[in-house]
Amino acid sequence: MIDSNKNIFCEKPLARNLDEAKNIFNKVKRSNKILQIGSNHRFFESVKYAKKLVDEGVIGEILSFNGRIGHNGERLKDSWFWNKDISGGGTLLDNGCHLLDLARYFIGDFSSGTGLVSNSYWKNINVEDSAGGVFKTDSGKMATIFCSWRLMSGYFFFEINGSEGYINVDGRFDTHGGDKIFWSLKKEKKIFTKDFSDIKPDSYKQEIDKFVFNLKNKKECRPSAKDALEVMKMIDLIYN
Repeated sequence: MIDSNKNIFCEKPLARNLDEAKNIFNKVKRSNKILQIGSNHRFFESVKYAKKLVDEGVIGEILSFNGRIGHNGERLKDSWFWNKDISGGGTLLDNGCHLLDLARYFIGDFSSGTGLVSNSYWKNINVEDSAGGVFKTDSGKMATIFCSWRLMSGYFFFEINGSEGYINVDGRFDTHGGDKIFWSLKKEKKIFTKDFSDIKPDSYKQEIDKFVFNLKNKKECRPSAKDALEVMKMIDLIYN
């Protein structure tokens, strides 16, 4: 598509590995076209509200991000997800990259990191069913993530700690009943909450609508090819 001189909306992850991601990024950079990566979790109502609170400085300077994401893996059994030649990897590329994107969304670029992968349940496949990573910025801010194809406690949760408070985003629809956000400030002795469970999820539509709007109005499209490349660098740090 890049060679055909087209703007591109690309589902996450950008590629199967870092070398492929660098090649795509360089092609986009040489072209005059736009590539936006599909990271629909940015468009969850709870995530959008968390970003609003952070941008308004409600919890002060962001210090750390900690998240987990996953499902039981049953729907992927014996599918192309288990074929590394096609998928490039397991849960880290499937759902873990959402958390990596959100960590960068709230904190910024990470300069170092490490991690581990394992097959704790689906023993006889050549991609991981569990993965964890720890990352640090130049200023010492940290992010930790855990992703799994055997996570039974619900799909999606993360916490942002700031100098003046914290935010919890709870997207565990199956076990906790919906998309919710909780936050608290050290200067106040109460927990605030908003429940978005009554809003029909449409994050996929929102991300595409935003892509079209930005193209029409010549605005920056994010997550960009650069954002996607940085996520692939984080994935590579865990794999290697």
